[in-house]
Amino acid sequence: MERIGVVLGRREATPLEFWVGVEGEGLLRLDDLVVVEAFHPKVGRVRYFGMVDHVAKAHEGEAYDTDTFLAVEGRIPVSLAYVAHVSVTRILPEEFLPPDPGSPVYLAQGEELELALYYEAMRNQKGSTKLPAGLLKNGEAAYLNLEFLNGVKGGHVNISGISGVAAKTSYATFLIKSLLESGVLEDAHQAKVLLFNVKGEDLFFLDKPNARLTEEARRVYERLGLPATPFRSVAFLAPPRKNGYVPDLETRLEGVKAYHWDLVQFCQRGLLPFLFADRGFMTNLGLLVQHLTEKLRRLAEGQK
Repeated sequence: MERIGVVLGRREATPLEFWVGVEGEGLLRLDDLVVVEAFHPKVGRVRYFGMVDHVAKAHEGEAYDTDTFLAVEGRIPVSLAYVAHVSVTRILPEEFLPPDPGSPVYLAQGEELELALYYEAMRNQKGSTKLPAGLLKNGEAAYLNLEFLNGVKGGHVNISGISGVAAKTSYATFLIKSLLESGVLEDAHQAKVLLFNVKGEDLFFLDKPNARLTEEARRVYERLGLPATPFRSVAFLAPPRKNGYVPDLETRLEGVKAYHWDLVQFCQRGLLPFLFADRGFMTNLGLLVQHLTEKLRRLAEGQK
């Protein structure tokens, strides 16, 4: 493991958080994962795993803000402090005592990284449930627990980011790619994804190769065990133009079907209630809608 610094003694260290002083030419960034080893006579070796959530640099020896100008000119002695705050994610064994000031701090890599992120717990009786999710800051592969996505333990994903730059959409399509083609999802060939394209027409080309895919990006896919290929077996549906049943698209003219119902289908399938936000059948409006829906259904029987 690469030693990066020590636990600071001037700031309080607890079982849940501590500060690290970065030494020499060490590099510690936001979201980096670290591990600290400590020892207690009654417990033995204790390892603290955590994530950096704050980094800062400051001059020690300055009394006023303007002293920085003097320090730059070499007129007063100062020391550069490079510190990072770490939030503890795991302790092994679970003995909640604080680490000792001066304890060495290492970057979490390999097995230590897997322990920090509970990768060894991502498995069930059938095998691993580690779903490739991208890369960490240090270049290591990142994984999610499939069982929190497929409904076994949960079924929710929250993708946050700046609006309007397609980053969230891009990551969502990548995650779908991982679900369908990583081999982690059992019976993935039977899975169906319903994807709504609400901005532009970019998603109407998911079955086409990415002309801008770089060799570096291909190597990232390889590292994650995923093929850098388009989606297979994709069906595209779009609203029709107002003057006909041709899909209302500008960029793709083939391989897309118009998604619509004509009046006969509308009546036969009883779709009238879906035109109303509140269609409760215990109200007068609800009873009227139900009556008209059945009447339209009978009138449309046998028609094409």
